[in-house]
Amino acid sequence: MTRKPYKTLLACTLCSITVLATGCTTPFSSDDGQESTEAITTAPDTTTNADNSSTEQATAEQTTTDAAATTETSTTETASSDICGKYAYTNTEEIGGSEVTSEYGYIFNEDHTGLAFAQDFVMFTWDDKQIHINDQTHDYEIKGDVLTLKDDEFKQEYTKKNETDPVLNGDFSEYVGFYKPTDKSNKDYGNGGKIVDVEIHEDGSITGGHPVDGNSLIKQVKPTFILKESFGGYTCIFADKDSIEDFNQGKYLEYTLYPETSVPENLSKESNASNKAHIRLWQMGDKVYSPNFYFEGKEFPK
Repeated sequence: MTRKPYKTLLACTLCSITVLATGCTTPFSSDDGQESTEAITTAPDTTTNADNSSTEQATAEQTTTDAAATTETSTTETASSDICGKYAYTNTEEIGGSEVTSEYGYIFNEDHTGLAFAQDFVMFTWDDKQIHINDQTHDYEIKGDVLTLKDDEFKQEYTKKNETDPVLNGDFSEYVGFYKPTDKSNKDYGNGGKIVDVEIHEDGSITGGHPVDGNSLIKQVKPTFILKESFGGYTCIFADKDSIEDFNQGKYLEYTLYPETSVPENLSKESNASNKAHIRLWQMGDKVYSPNFYFEGKEFPK
């Protein structure tokens, strides 16, 4: 697959989120000061009382410190969790005499990786104040459900999306099962033989999909990013923090899942299975590997 060049890196300036940590103090308890009815025949042990008081004060101070640290950690995790999600806006423009609508935006993941998406994909990392894309750092601002990015030349707002689609929330249960390679894919990518069936698991991870005499393309891990395309299919991308540099050079694996209602005509003709869900693999990088598969069944085919 050849993607369009990333013309404008959804240029950014993201703003700081203030995380407030609050602590509490432990009250010091003492007696009520009432006099004893018994005669006091010995002087109080002032040394012991002083030691006890010092110990209680130290314990109280430690409790306060621990409470503040716990609250700060909890608040920071809550703030990070609130940030996570997809922020996007829709743009309609005329291309070749036709109106084309596209979605542009950013995805923030819980592991502090993210994806900027437009004509192409760019991966970044983020903290509670900035995002880091390649060798650039940008501030950001989130107020409510609005992410604001700006620089000296422009300002753009992105709205957080409440995704109700099960697939976008990582539930692929509707599509689990085995997908058979098309004859054309076996011919083009099977190294003179066949390609192993692809199996999709409930979390969107896949196994198989490689030539019988080759190695598996990926480990069985769930997709890092999931996007729904305008035609109704899903783009599922695999990446991690250790592969960001390769990712931004176009070296990564993704697959497109086509529900049975959104299979493009060229794929349905290739498979002769227009009423079944399809998968197309894309191994990005120096060599393009893009076989097509169509749904074969929930159980392993005999």
